[in-house]
Amino acid sequence: MKKITSFIILVFIGISLIAQNNKKPLTFDDIIKWNRISEKIISNDGNTIVYKSEPWKGNPVLKIANNTGNELKSIISGTNACITSDSKYIAFTIKPKLEVLRELKLKKTKKENMPKNKLGIFNIQNSTIDTINNLKSYKLPKNWSAWIAYQYEKEHSKDTSKKDLGKKESEDNGSILTLKNLDTNNKIDFPFVTDYILAENKEILAFITTGDDKDFKAGVYYYNLKKNSQKEIIIAKGQYKQLSLNTIGDKLAFLADTISDKKDSYSLYYWNNTSGIQEIANNANENIKENWEISENGNIKFSKKTNRLFFGTAPIKPEKDTTILDGEIPKLDIWHWNESVLHSQQLYSREKDLKKTFLTVCNLNNKKIVQLETPKYTGISLINEGDADYVLAYTNLPYSVQIMWEGYPYHNDFYLINIKTGKSELIKKDCRATPNVSPNGKYLYWYSAIDTSWNTFNINDKKEYKITTPNT
Repeated sequence: MKKITSFIILVFIGISLIAQNNKKPLTFDDIIKWNRISEKIISNDGNTIVYKSEPWKGNPVLKIANNTGNELKSIISGTNACITSDSKYIAFTIKPKLEVLRELKLKKTKKENMPKNKLGIFNIQNSTIDTINNLKSYKLPKNWSAWIAYQYEKEHSKDTSKKDLGKKESEDNGSILTLKNLDTNNKIDFPFVTDYILAENKEILAFITTGDDKDFKAGVYYYNLKKNSQKEIIIAKGQYKQLSLNTIGDKLAFLADTISDKKDSYSLYYWNNTSGIQEIANNANENIKENWEISENGNIKFSKKTNRLFFGTAPIKPEKDTTILDGEIPKLDIWHWNESVLHSQQLYSREKDLKKTFLTVCNLNNKKIVQLETPKYTGISLINEGDADYVLAYTNLPYSVQIMWEGYPYHNDFYLINIKTGKSELIKKDCRATPNVSPNGKYLYWYSAIDTSWNTFNINDKKEYKITTPNT
């Protein structure tokens, strides 16, 4: 009996070894086919789920399913999906398939002849898809529905015998902006738009246009979808940047350069229904630091409840010498062994550093400008969406050399900056963590990886608390 048992065990071992030898070895080609979920959203009513399944190499697939797990639609190369606030429609971008692009590139196809993105709009109720060709961008309102705004490129006639003498769409001139009602399919078009924004909570659109050189003038416009009414905010040719609306759409801000002889010398403009349009800051303002300017690379943001407007400033960069060709300028990189940031890292982040801006605030009640951020800090965050008395800042610059050797988590000093005066207060020195702000803006919090504890700082009483027991 023991001999039979031993024989059976040997047979099973042999079969197992043969099976292992017959398995196909895992290769790199197998690994790059593995899918990961890189996008996921759920509708406000909880009935529809959208996610993107994406291989490490290949075309992603956008999946639409209901809350019971049944798949409603699968879109190859779908991405950037959004669901309308009424949970009735899904908008997404459909990119050209990678194999198609590769084939055309091998044929040296010109950029203008390459296939463009499409806009897809999926009707959840009847499972149909509407598509718009040559998509440039699209936006859905956050907390109101029925409308979508999108821009697309016009199909140009291939008949070379017909001369088009009119103004042409381009990156500088802008392109058609379409507002479409998803329930009725009604459309409203605006020509040569270079930028546009939708208010979060009200049916308001603002946009910048270069005009059609006929009846529709260049400038900034404000459109109320509910009233079907349009307002001219500022009518003038020039450079406009950084459109921003408050959440209910009754305040508008932007940068404009319409009169200066110096290129890209921007002023900050503010508009509301009561006082109309005002220039509230320019580079001559006494509270803009000397040799600094209002930057086109920043972001304009309204505080939620208080009457504050945040924007970016930056040191003025030397003007480029247009009398010298790029090839005539020698390129020289100088490295020092004791630099606080590795030279390779400096080269890698150069373009980003050139566009860096520093947070500044304007009190709209008295038009006072306060510089909040300086090059002293490496990070800054609004507290309570800009309604608090302070902003949070931190810096790892005093520890740059040390960080190069020790790595993450970085050493940081934490600061609170008074939003009315710009004065800073050091509240935590040499902490190996990055601070965050609680949702209601009452606390700062951080995780200390050194002793595995969570910590908070009460902004009102300026006291620090360790809220979990460190591992020992």
